[in-house]
Amino acid sequence: MTTTMTHTQILPDVDLTNLVGLIRIEAENSADGDRLSEELSAWLAGNRWSGLVKTEVLPTSHGCEVTFLPGEHQSNPTVKLAFHAVPAFPEIRHRLAHWLYELM
Repeated sequence: MTTTMTHTQILPDVDLTNLVGLIRIEAENSADGDRLSEELSAWLAGNRWSGLVKTEVLPTSHGCEVTFLPGEHQSNPTVKLAFHAVPAFPEIRHRLAHWLYELM
């Protein structure tokens, strides 16, 4: 896994109004991307973040990237995790919890 923090601009089609953040999963394997998104959504709901953090899955040509985009009033940088294949949720849970803690 590779972790990078970026200061790239968020695409204009992403509406982050009233959100703490967005988690974007770009996956070559759409079924695995959907699985990871479901696991993320369940974890967010169980930790009361589901109304504040949105998830989305987009196709990509190779591998998998999980990007944590800060929301409307957040100043933290975007964090991108790169994988050769869609990871199991436990592989990103610690970084997700850290990112959410930084946003509080």
